Amino acid sequence: MKKLLKEVIPKLSPNRHKGQDGRLCVVGGSLEYTGAAFFAGRSILRCGGDLAHIVCDKQAAIPIKSYCPELMVAPYLNCLEFSISTDLQLWMEQTLKRMDAIVIGPGLGRHENTMHATSKIIRAALQHKVPLVIDGDGLWLLALTQYRGVLQSGGNDSQ
Repeated sequence: MKKLLKEVIPKLSPNRHKGQDGRLCVVGGSLEYTGAAFFAGRSILRCGGDLAHIVCDKQAAIPIKSYCPELMVAPYLNCLEFSISTDLQLWMEQTLKRMDAIVIGPGLGRHENTMHATSKIIRAALQHKVPLVIDGDGLWLLALTQYRGVLQSGGNDSQ
C-alpha cells in the first residue's frame, strides 16, 4: 500500500506554484450534510492537491468554511430556488474548466432544486472535458428519470 501511495501522490516541490499540484472541486454539502463535503475537500488537501473548491448550498457554506479555512467555499447552490444563480453560472463559465477533476455528491442532499443545479454542473463539466467522480447523492441524481441523459455529451440542456 505504501508503494502505491508513493506512486499516486505527487512529491511536493518548492519550485511549483499554487494550483500546479491539483485543482479539484467537490459539489456537495447541504445544511444536513456538511461533513461529507468537508471530508472530501480536506482529503484533497491531505493527498497533495493544493486547491480544493467546495460548491455547496448557501446554508452549508459557513459550517464547512469553519471546519477548514483552507477550503475555497463557494455557496452557489440554493435548495430554495429552482433557478441557476448568476454566481453559479459565472463559476461554470470561468472556473469549472480550470479544475483537474470534480467530485459530485458528498453531502449534496436530494432536494429537487439542488438536483437541477447539479445536473447543469455535470453537463458543463462534460462539455469542458473535466473528469468526474460521482458518489452518494450524485448517483441518486443520475437514477432520477428526468436526469437519465445527463451523462451524454450534447444532452438536452432544457432538462
